[in-house]
Formats: sequence, C-alpha cells, structure tokens
Amino acid sequence: MKRFTVSNLELLNHLLEKKQDIVAVLGHYNNWEWLAAFPLYTEYKPVSIYKPLQNKHFDRFINKTRAQNGMVLTPMSIIIREIINDRKNHINTVSAFISDQTPAKGEIKYWTTFLNQDTPVYLGTEKVASKYDMAVVFFHIQKVKRGYYNLNLELLFEHTAGLPEHLITETHVRRLEEIIREKPEYWLWSHRRWKHKRPVENG
Repeated sequence: MKRFTVSNLELLNHLLEKKQDIVAVLGHYNNWEWLAAFPLYTEYKPVSIYKPLQNKHFDRFINKTRAQNGMVLTPMSIIIREIINDRKNHINTVSAFISDQTPAKGEIKYWTTFLNQDTPVYLGTEKVASKYDMAVVFFHIQKVKRGYYNLNLELLFEHTAGLPEHLITETHVRRLEEIIREKPEYWLWSHRRWKHKRPVENG
C-alpha cells in the first residue's frame, strides 16, 4: 500500500452506497500489474477479466500472483455468468477490463481511430456495462517515482443503460488516447496493437 496508492476513493464509496456495480477500464499503461493491490482499498468484490494463457503453468503462476491480495481472476468467457451470480447474492463488484487488447481477426466487431491509426476495439466493456446499467470508471495508473504508483479513479458514466451505441467505447478509448499523448513513454508500445488492417470497403 506504500508503493501503490489510490486517489478519489470517495467515488467508490459513493457508488457503493448506491449499490452500483462498476466496470473499470484501463490500458497497458504504466505498471498495471500493481492493480493486484487494489483489493486492499475497497469493499467491492474486485474482479479482473482476462484471457487465459495457452501455457497452463505460466497461467497458474500469473493468476496466483495477481490474486494474492484478493483479486478474483475471471475469464472473459464466463464474466456474464459471474455477474449474474454475484447479483443474486447481493455482492457488488468492480470488474476490470483492459481496453487496448487486440481482438482476434474473427472477433472484430468495431473499428475506431486510435493514435491516428484504424484500430479494432473489443466491445465487451460497453456490452457488459449497458446490459446491467453499471457505472464506468477509468483506472488511470500514474508513476509517482521508480517503484511507486498511484491509481486515480475517473468517473466516465454513472449509469449506462440506454446510452447511444458505441458512446461508452469511444469515451474510454479517447481517455486512454489522451493519457498516452501526454506521456507516451508509459504505454506498452510493443504489444502489436495494429497487427490487423481494416478491410477496404467496396463502393
């Protein structure tokens, strides 16, 4: 907790008082692995949504490391089922999505412009949030100094049911783009964000 602090915790307290579930969205920016310390700061059930690694041994190692402070690791394929179960049991959750992962070619449903490039974007954040009227909070991890980080919580939407299609997606993509432009050295440029090319539309 000395090395990883959280700002604007009053936002979480406000949403928890209203029994509002949260979708948290972040990018591969700064040391996102420090998010494993986030459960120490909240009474919410903290859920990290991930894609299991093909190497089972490394997958178990990573999950053990990320879960050591109470983070719950949930594969994207079952997140809806887990949300339904938690709601039935009156458990309020913060479900964290890393928004700048690249969809597999056959899973691309939406393209936007990101850092001046045609970029495919997962719609999972938007679909889950709007389906259950969850708040959307951007997790901005900032480097304080070497080995020390701060997580600033930024409210993007308090309610999401009925919002225009793609508004949630465009909002969190633009926010990530803003912080990368401010300090580009902290983004993970090596993760092949643009390995897919947008198809050319005929006509």
